[in-house]
Amino acid sequence: MRTSVMLIGDAAKLVPSNAGAGYVLRRLIRRAVRHARTLGMSTEQILGLAKIYIDSVYDDSYPLLAKNRAFILDELDKEIARFESTLENGIKEFKKILDDKKNEGKGEIDGESAFYLYDTFGFPIELTIEMAEEEGLTVDEDGFKKAMEKQKETARAATKAKGDLALEVNEIPEEVAKDPNATEYDGYDNLKCDAKVIYILKAGEDGSLNTADSASAGDDIILVTDKTVLYATMGGQIHDEGKIYTSDFEAEVVSVDKDAQGKYLHTLKVVSGTVAAGADVTIEVDKKTRLSIARNHTATHILLASLKKILGDQVDQAGSYVGSDRLRFDFNHSQAMTAEEIAKVEEMVNDVVLQALPVETKVLGIEEAKKLGATAIFGEKYGEVVRVVAVGDFDAPFDLEFCGGTHLKNSSEIGQFRIVSESGIAAGIRRIEAVTGARCYEMNKADRALLDDASAALKTPKDKIVERIDALHAEVKTLEKEIAEIQKAKAGSFADDAVKTAKDFGGVKAVIAECDAADAAALRDTADKIRDQLECGVVFLAAKGDGKILFTAMATKTANEKGAHCGNIIKEAAKVAGGGGGGRPDMAQAGGKDVSKLADALAKAEEVLASQVNA
Repeated sequence: MRTSVMLIGDAAKLVPSNAGAGYVLRRLIRRAVRHARTLGMSTEQILGLAKIYIDSVYDDSYPLLAKNRAFILDELDKEIARFESTLENGIKEFKKILDDKKNEGKGEIDGESAFYLYDTFGFPIELTIEMAEEEGLTVDEDGFKKAMEKQKETARAATKAKGDLALEVNEIPEEVAKDPNATEYDGYDNLKCDAKVIYILKAGEDGSLNTADSASAGDDIILVTDKTVLYATMGGQIHDEGKIYTSDFEAEVVSVDKDAQGKYLHTLKVVSGTVAAGADVTIEVDKKTRLSIARNHTATHILLASLKKILGDQVDQAGSYVGSDRLRFDFNHSQAMTAEEIAKVEEMVNDVVLQALPVETKVLGIEEAKKLGATAIFGEKYGEVVRVVAVGDFDAPFDLEFCGGTHLKNSSEIGQFRIVSESGIAAGIRRIEAVTGARCYEMNKADRALLDDASAALKTPKDKIVERIDALHAEVKTLEKEIAEIQKAKAGSFADDAVKTAKDFGGVKAVIAECDAADAAALRDTADKIRDQLECGVVFLAAKGDGKILFTAMATKTANEKGAHCGNIIKEAAKVAGGGGGGRPDMAQAGGKDVSKLADALAKAEEVLASQVNA
């Protein structure tokens, strides 16, 4: 519990999850909970241990624990509740598996069963091993790993995405990788520059990348230059779009990456002409795309500051994506944002946009930047010198962050900001998706068109749409009630007529017929009404709807005593119509796919019932 407190209260604000460090934390908490339960400790007593470490043991040495106290206790409480909700059922399942193995004379729990406990009930393999050891059994850990890998392979196959290029390679040549000469980046203030080609990389027949002397139209290549203005994908921001060209050569940018040495790897599709290693080229950024990305990036900074102001200083960035069409921002927060909180955040960001605050950047020593109060993203590596971006004057900024990305010159260039969605993606992690600029306009335009269409369809002014919908809902409810009464009367009438025509099978009265029922529930209600009028009888009804057949069978207790079994009757009858189903002796239901076989299914029901009661 002490370790869990330290992990959750750390600057990273780690939360329990099923991967990485979060998985280690989950294992720690769940191990603690299991042993605490054997000691008869309540959740409050477990949390009491956490409070001792926060309030008494480490209150002076680790002030972050006190600052994050509510967050720590909340995350622990949620994880304990989450585990205890599955623990009881999981232990029951474990005991079933345990008993089966002992009855079979086996001293090992197989890997598939161990993985089932993990996958269904959240039992870490270590917990299963520990519980098995207490009962004198071992666990097939290799089998567990194989089951885990099988699931991962299935997931990977389902989510595998195709690359943009035919270059299916992962490594650049060693001579390029070890070259310590970094590419000079000059894209913060310029969208165009002249550069020299240092390396041309092309894929060989075996798929590996090799250096080449030249490339021509149609080639997919990676180009390394001594200088560039194209931003590489990093820090959550996608790469720039643009082109690299000469008077007789042009290539479109597919992606831009940066290697460990600082070289920019321009993945290109050669459109025309030829380029050779050592050639002088011009590199140009697509201005429209750059501005769209910058709008979303600057808006992301303002969003983080707004979240801190409205939800609290404990909010930190947990991930982001900055593209040209949208932005995605992940942050730690223990619960879903309310509609009011979302509206306040959106309003605050737009207020900053309207204030037309300057967006300034400075390159500072890391300690100086920290003294200014600049926000650093946990997990990012920073050198001794960092770039700091301020929204507003550096003396009193609305937001101040370490950032190497591309930004606007003024907040007003964002145009407009709109939150599209807010959702949970992991325990304690929320995600906001938003748009800016032209995308806002497009969405607003679509909303207006939708309102216009709704207004026309409802034949009511836009400001009365909700009122009109409420009135229609009330009207629909009234009509549904009236229809239900009509169907009830109709079912009663059908039931009365059906009872009169019931056939006798060995002393069992049977109503086997087609019924005009709207759905399965109506069919059951009708069958109920008929059964209630039979002293010893069986009801088998079929109804057509949506290109299929619905079957329902019911029997009285006395009919069951004479051998009637609804489950077996309906199973055979449904099979005739290309369907299936079953149930208890006194009630069963099924479906059929072939509507043309309805009469045959009814005949089969009669045949099976006759064989049951006359056996």
